[in-house]
Amino acid sequence: MALEENLNGSIVSYHFRNSTVSETHTASTILIIAVSAIIFILGAFGNVTVCIGFLRYRSLRTKTNILLLNLAISDLVVVSFNVPLNAAVFISRFYYHFGPIMCKIQYFIHSTVIGVVTLTLVTVSFDRYRKIVCAPRKIGFTRNQISYIILGIWILSICLNAVQIRILELIPASEAVDKFYCIEVWPFPNHINRRAYSIALFIALCKNKLSKDNSIGGNSHFIILSLSPRPSRFSMATLI
Repeated sequence: MALEENLNGSIVSYHFRNSTVSETHTASTILIIAVSAIIFILGAFGNVTVCIGFLRYRSLRTKTNILLLNLAISDLVVVSFNVPLNAAVFISRFYYHFGPIMCKIQYFIHSTVIGVVTLTLVTVSFDRYRKIVCAPRKIGFTRNQISYIILGIWILSICLNAVQIRILELIPASEAVDKFYCIEVWPFPNHINRRAYSIALFIALCKNKLSKDNSIGGNSHFIILSLSPRPSRFSMATLI
């Protein structure tokens, strides 16, 4: 009789814990979907409006606004591609269900766009610095210069983050069957390569931009790029 009561109590306790976990997961899923939907709608609307305004009104096609258009396009890439995928990863408790190719592409695009946004903001701040502090001795960038700068920003960011394609892999989850994590796999243990890569990326960007520009406005943005979240064994998904 006592054994039967203990068994019944264990069953009730088990079902109670499962129902509590299920309710918590459902609530977090709803919250993630709601927040992601808000980010998607506001981000898409705002950046599409910027693009339409730039293309429609000739008076808005200034040299500085060309850089802002580049920012809007970069944000649209993140909003339309990374936000939905990251939301799905969060909902699935960081398990990755989109295959090995998407594992590499998703976080490569995320890191590349972060680099583009960072370097574009630095360029905008330096352009403002030249016009305000150095005026009238120096003039701002020409349209051709801005076009080459934007092209160089994209090429540089792609090159700096190309290593993501090599190191991102799907790793089986030990606690679940047929489930995987999309994480960085470096050739050496203790994440020595990852630390060296992050530090080298930080130093290369800072030294290059600070020695070339000596700009005041864009220094803090290098930290955003160098410390941008990337999936690893300790961080299973990138922040939205």
